[in-house]
Amino acid sequence: MSPIIAAAAGLLLGGGAGYFLFLRVLTGKADSIVREAELKGESIKEKKILQAKEKFIQLKEKQADQRKDLERKLNERQERIKKTESNLQRSIDQNKNAERQLKKDQEKLTQRLGALEKKQQDLDTDHSKAIEALEKLSGMTADEAKEFGLIDEVVASRPRSDGDDDGKGKGD
Repeated sequence: MSPIIAAAAGLLLGGGAGYFLFLRVLTGKADSIVREAELKGESIKEKKILQAKEKFIQLKEKQADQRKDLERKLNERQERIKKTESNLQRSIDQNKNAERQLKKDQEKLTQRLGALEKKQQDLDTDHSKAIEALEKLSGMTADEAKEFGLIDEVVASRPRSDGDDDGKGKGD
């Protein structure tokens, strides 16, 4: 029995050693597969991080371009508003100057009208005095001179130009 026991023991020892070797090979293979998977996972992780960073940079650049475009449009609008305000201020200043000039012209015309009215009054007074002096010199009234044929018409007072009497226009 001894060779059978020895064969059985050898078989058991060989099977145990084979099993341990097989476990060792499988564990090494499993460890190798795990390490390879971890490396692959790290590589994928790094690629994804890099892709995310690139996407972030693209989005950031796009946002910066949009912001620049908006700032440019805003600046253009502000410039248009400034030009419009400037034009409006210029128009306001021109209108103020025109109003001042109109007031000056109106004051001048009012003064001239006053002077003309004064001259008209003076002329009317002088006319009346001249008629009285002629009546006194001739010894007859204006109506008597007309009847006598010396004059064609008796004018009581000088007519005002354009029907302007007492500073009022026609139909007033």
